[in-house]
Amino acid sequence: MKIVLVNPIIYTSETSNIKKVKSIKDSMIYNLCLEFKRQGHEPVLIAAKEYEPISDEKYDFEVVYLDTKLKRIFKPNCLPYLKGLKKYLKSIEFDFIISSEVFSMNSLLVSRKFKNKTIIWHELAKHNNILKKMPSKIWYNIIARVFFHNTKIVARSENARLFIKKYCNNVSKIYIDHGVNLNEFVFSEKKEKQFIVVSQLIRRKHIDGIIKTFNEFQIENPDFKLYIIGSGFEESNLKKLVEELNQKNNIIFLGQRTHKEIIPLLSKSYALVINTEKDNSMLSIVEAIACTTPIITTNVPYNCDYIRKNDLGIITDSLNKKDFIKIMNNIDKYVDSEKKYRFKVSNEYHVKQFIDDIIQ
Repeated sequence: MKIVLVNPIIYTSETSNIKKVKSIKDSMIYNLCLEFKRQGHEPVLIAAKEYEPISDEKYDFEVVYLDTKLKRIFKPNCLPYLKGLKKYLKSIEFDFIISSEVFSMNSLLVSRKFKNKTIIWHELAKHNNILKKMPSKIWYNIIARVFFHNTKIVARSENARLFIKKYCNNVSKIYIDHGVNLNEFVFSEKKEKQFIVVSQLIRRKHIDGIIKTFNEFQIENPDFKLYIIGSGFEESNLKKLVEELNQKNNIIFLGQRTHKEIIPLLSKSYALVINTEKDNSMLSIVEAIACTTPIITTNVPYNCDYIRKNDLGIITDSLNKKDFIKIMNNIDKYVDSEKKYRFKVSNEYHVKQFIDDIIQ
């Protein structure tokens, strides 16, 4: 089957000034397309021009970058509106479209023009905060009810499924989360005495809280280290905090790293630690599970549903040193749970879900 994936936003940008990358081949959506191809299908990825990499990449399948329009209203970093999408789709033959998000002008277009061939892959589980949520509430209560009537919708989490089910009537009972290529994410049952953070270093991630909590834990468990991978506006403040705590030798900033560099560190860690106040389904959680690394997280990410159900880590209302201690004392149990579950975070599993449970 020829499957078109309309996914304008390739990677997260906190501001409208989208930072260019050298490659999109580490992205979630590229690797999902790659798995569609491995399973005998013909994927086509459509993305916003703003996310085109600075290097001249050769892809394993067709990738189309389209310009965006009305950028002051439909900002490319959060709500891009693709120019020429309808014209392109009318120029090719295809079997199905998988379009990202119900709250999207692109999804509205494909739902109206190609309803019988459209699947909306929906992630949001609450109203968008733009203009005090009014555009979002109007969209879901009016546009979604009218123009997405009977359009097939599959959510990316149980939270998102319960949310969109309030407004649309053809929502799948199963959900399909972000996935990874398990061949790349080698796991390790043997852990070293370290915890890890893989995150943008920005305020809403509350890395300072992780540092303070780890400091309390580390004083009693001096053999452990905390590795922090990522960059952002808060980096200098966080480094200053580490100096004030006299923890420069035990809390180590590694900056931006490639997936190949992150995987060995992630797979050997006792846990991936998250302290975010706002996030959807987090790919870093999926990657940790693929590495059989437990999770310590706030109850914010939508992945929390299956972390809790499958004993893949600790969900906490407020990060505490006891969370680190519990992981340390029960590491074998958590790793065993991760080993049993890891196939369900693979792109192989998710593509089969799309084909077997949604399309056919």
